[in-house]
Amino acid sequence: MSKSNTAILEPKTPAANGHQPDPKPAAVNVETLAPLNAELERAFSFAWSKFPTILNKNGKTITPTILIRPFDASGKKSRCLGVIDLTGTQGAGRRPYTKGGKTSDIIEIGYNLEKLADPTMTPERFIVETIYHEVVHVYAHYKDISVCSMSKRHNKEFREQLLTLGVTAEQDGDNYGYGYISAEDIKTAAAIKKVKEIFKPDPAAFLLARVGFNLEPKEPTAKIERWGCNCTDPIVSAVFSVSLIEQIKDTIKCTVCGAFFENLKDKAAAKAAIAAESTDPYYEPDPADLEEIESEL
Repeated sequence: MSKSNTAILEPKTPAANGHQPDPKPAAVNVETLAPLNAELERAFSFAWSKFPTILNKNGKTITPTILIRPFDASGKKSRCLGVIDLTGTQGAGRRPYTKGGKTSDIIEIGYNLEKLADPTMTPERFIVETIYHEVVHVYAHYKDISVCSMSKRHNKEFREQLLTLGVTAEQDGDNYGYGYISAEDIKTAAAIKKVKEIFKPDPAAFLLARVGFNLEPKEPTAKIERWGCNCTDPIVSAVFSVSLIEQIKDTIKCTVCGAFFENLKDKAAAKAAIAAESTDPYYEPDPADLEEIESEL
């Protein structure tokens, strides 16, 4: 007689109380940003103490309340290390909070958690490039000093206030103005070293970092530009691929006046620059560049 392959199921032994044993509790790992937030809060106080006391109209000391948290770094904000909006209309700024039934304004400062994934972003560098930058905004707000335009262009006054912290900022060729802090600058490098030696941030608090999205690269498309001459209305123009125009730009001329075609986008940008110079008090073009632009139009 052949043996059966059917397994014999033994009855489960009931628990002492007559019920089945309780299932094993679910396991979970909980990460926290509390240590990082605490270090950034401590860094804000460290930097804030380097500025003179601010008094209100009644001669009382102004003591702002701040709250530091990560912000959504997607889209255009991916380049930002920190965000703040003291009008309270955007992602981080002056907001009403309630605590124990008492309502007060708290200044929110957002930091980019993805920047800490950069292996060159040390704790002390992150503090200088992020917290020091936002400290200047808060101080300038309470001192009623204009350091940034509505378009987020940082002016020379912002750079001057940064010097209080031993940090310099330079323009980087776009409309952000003097908002860039570079660790390669001699003064800034010294300030970063001082934060490491005097403030002594806890490296363990800066280990957790969010990795940015790695989107699939799009297929490259041929770049085109419109070149022409505005001697007539409508203008004489044509669209060329960038690779082609580089080869023929010294040969194509206007059929009306005989002048060489120009990049119409460049001319539009030049006009916009002149317009911005007259409407934005913080727009500071190089005088030589502006003179050259005006002579070409």
